[in-house]
Amino acid sequence: MTDRFTKSVRPERTTRSRRLLGVCLAVACSVAAGPSLHAQGVGRGRQELVAKLTGKPVKVDERTRRRRAISEDEATVLVDQIARLTAPATPAGSPQALSKGGLMLRLSDHGAGHVLVSRPNEDGTTSVRCVTSAAEAVDFLSGDLDEAFPLQ
Repeated sequence: MTDRFTKSVRPERTTRSRRLLGVCLAVACSVAAGPSLHAQGVGRGRQELVAKLTGKPVKVDERTRRRRAISEDEATVLVDQIARLTAPATPAGSPQALSKGGLMLRLSDHGAGHVLVSRPNEDGTTSVRCVTSAAEAVDFLSGDLDEAFPLQ
């Protein structure tokens, strides 16, 4: 007979449930990160991104403080920097077995980096966006994302 204040759930069962929940959460995080990581390596090439960005008024001249068009060399450096910053730090690892029977997947060093990119506007203001790939950054800087994702 059990006391009315005693829990009827066995401790082993809750521990197993927590472990299973942790593994499911780790798998869900890795699956959610997968499409953005895959999108970085596939799609438009570096030269196409540089060509799209070249000539766009995304730089501010240091002397005049006015917007100016970005040169091909500057666009190449910018695309390379953003691609390097948004690339995953390490390849996806495999789950590690824990001493109590659970599995652990480290996600802290894996995944696309998020980079803040700013663009000067005609009226003197600045637009800022968080991007996860060089292609997304170029789309934002060239103005293609303004209509796709309007900010409220």
